[in-house]
Amino acid sequence: TVTPREGAYGEVNILVTKAGDASPQLREEYGLIHVTVIQDASDPTLSTLKLAAPDVTAGERFNVALKSDGTVWTWGANNRGQLGNDEKGSTITANNADRNVPVQVCVKDAMGNAEVLGDIIRVAAGDSFALALDKNGNVWSWGANSFGQLGSGDAADRCYAAKVLAGEQQGVNELSGIIAIAAGDNFALALDGDGFV
Repeated sequence: TVTPREGAYGEVNILVTKAGDASPQLREEYGLIHVTVIQDASDPTLSTLKLAAPDVTAGERFNVALKSDGTVWTWGANNRGQLGNDEKGSTITANNADRNVPVQVCVKDAMGNAEVLGDIIRVAAGDSFALALDKNGNVWSWGANSFGQLGSGDAADRCYAAKVLAGEQQGVNELSGIIAIAAGDNFALALDGDGFV
């Protein structure tokens, strides 16, 4: 049994050996079991504890890393805002700097100031955009948006993370209740707890 606890990872590999008996025909056998810690909604202790499993993914010419503290770090090309760092303001310009060291992905607060994106448990990267899933089941997106892949209700690129909107009433509801995310070339997918994509 793998029990999640603060500071622990959500996944573990266990090396298994099976020793033979005294017979010379039998030899030791080895194997590997990969365990992923998931939430158990019936256990109130586990259902309130969601930890990030450190992860890294790559888009086209940029990388996204998730630390176990729930923060997201990016580096590489930044021509479409795919680093999500907002260092040049909310407008994508030729001055958006590529980065050869990781920077933290940011969100905008109510006053329009940049704050660090946190409480993330999964990340995904597409061509020049990225997604993050937070512990509350909300999806965040940033970067290229020519095909609407950010789920923002428009086609404007964005250099900071913002919540993905839901359904046909874009601008009204935020996408929520999500348990998994994926990114393709210029499209994104989200899976909710009821099994709908």
